[in-house]
Amino acid sequence: MKYILTILFLSAGLARGQYSLALNLEQGSTYFLKINATLRFDGEMNGQKMAMSSTMTGITRFKVVGATADSYELEASYDSLRMSMKTPMGMMEYSSGNTSQKNELATGALDAMTNKHFTVTLLKNGAVRKISSPDTSGLNAMLRNFPMADGIKKMFLMGHMKHSFNAKAMKENLEKLTAIFPNKKVNLNEVWGTTIMPDSGTDNSIKTSYQLTEYKGGVATIKGHAESKTGSSQKQGKGFPAIYELKGKSESTFQVDAATGWIREADIRNNLTGHVQINQGAAAQSGKTIPIQVVATAKISSY
Repeated sequence: MKYILTILFLSAGLARGQYSLALNLEQGSTYFLKINATLRFDGEMNGQKMAMSSTMTGITRFKVVGATADSYELEASYDSLRMSMKTPMGMMEYSSGNTSQKNELATGALDAMTNKHFTVTLLKNGAVRKISSPDTSGLNAMLRNFPMADGIKKMFLMGHMKHSFNAKAMKENLEKLTAIFPNKKVNLNEVWGTTIMPDSGTDNSIKTSYQLTEYKGGVATIKGHAESKTGSSQKQGKGFPAIYELKGKSESTFQVDAATGWIREADIRNNLTGHVQINQGAAAQSGKTIPIQVVATAKISSY
């Protein structure tokens, strides 16, 4: 009897040390995320160093329009979008709702995107079950008419934007923010893992390990780490056919509301190195391998 009581006591102590981490959203409520993403590209062509950077800032709202025992249906929309890009040829900057900008087409494209809705179904562990009706018409119009969007610049622009707004990439990018919860209760400092399947343009899945490092004052702090190697055997883009191979690591820190599971603050940093090989185009460039480094960061907050 003494041993049974001891086991029960130890089991009770262990249970008290476990934490349940999951989305617990309220139907009818609206949740916001402010995202500031930066991308820096460093490469070399014909012995010349080349560097480009871009920034995208957006405020996204998610209204809970449906809830089941294991998932939530969210109506999502962009409240505002801003994009800037710095290249050796100069600086470009556009934002929605700014009628004073010279390029009315690009501004109008961003405005069109802020006036559209798409539906996201999230499981309680944060995984994205599906995304319905993502609008990309404004983005496609901007890319078609973007001044001087060719060569490396076009590849860089489309890599940051076009592949951020199609349905598969939106699912992948959103899961990097939400699919961070375990499917069981965990102890402090316990580690678990998740796997995100990439879009069809890449060959490898993204495997990330997460750890609950702190649970205090109604806030859970989760840290993530991933080492990845991604590549594509497919030609990326009609105007700039190429294949690429990148490898590197990602470090992330999430502070989430323990009651709702919604992000309060997050910081994600990716550092990748590798190469791009141009398959077609100008004879001087066709078949050449370009060494590159890509550093991407994202800072997220809610209000």
